[in-house]
Amino acid sequence: MSRKKLLIPLNLTLDPPVIDTTQVQGKVTQEEFEIFWRSLKAQVKSVENQHRIFKILNAIISILLCIALFLSAFRVLGRPIIIASAILVHLAIFYVFLNLSTKRKTTKRTQFLERENKKKWKPRGLRWSIERTDPDSLEETLVLSEDNEIVLNLHLGDTGIS
Repeated sequence: MSRKKLLIPLNLTLDPPVIDTTQVQGKVTQEEFEIFWRSLKAQVKSVENQHRIFKILNAIISILLCIALFLSAFRVLGRPIIIASAILVHLAIFYVFLNLSTKRKTTKRTQFLERENKKKWKPRGLRWSIERTDPDSLEETLVLSEDNEIVLNLHLGDTGIS
């Protein structure tokens, strides 16, 4: 028997899409999904805003450095080798911060999914995850699948075990 899966393109800039709840035997409603979607969106919003501001600042700095390089070619401003070096240093720093920001966003999403799965979805036999449908693509998919792990809710006080 194959696991039932609900695949949803992960684009948190959009409103929650309408889902086909029959893919997971109606174990989730559209309203529950929308609450989950909005919670995930709120969880990563601050990181994505910082990411966006960082990219805008990078574009501004890159443009200014390229203008400075152009002007230095005509000996209006500084030496071209110094400005070209500044561009390379800037790009290296941008790359490092871009990777750190991406990892932070991924970590935040993963922690959110783990917490939500443990608290709400695993007891219902469901599990959320984020997957890439194609390893070469940057597009991600939010996946709701049946969780085959058995969940035991034992209360030691009720069983007589101490």
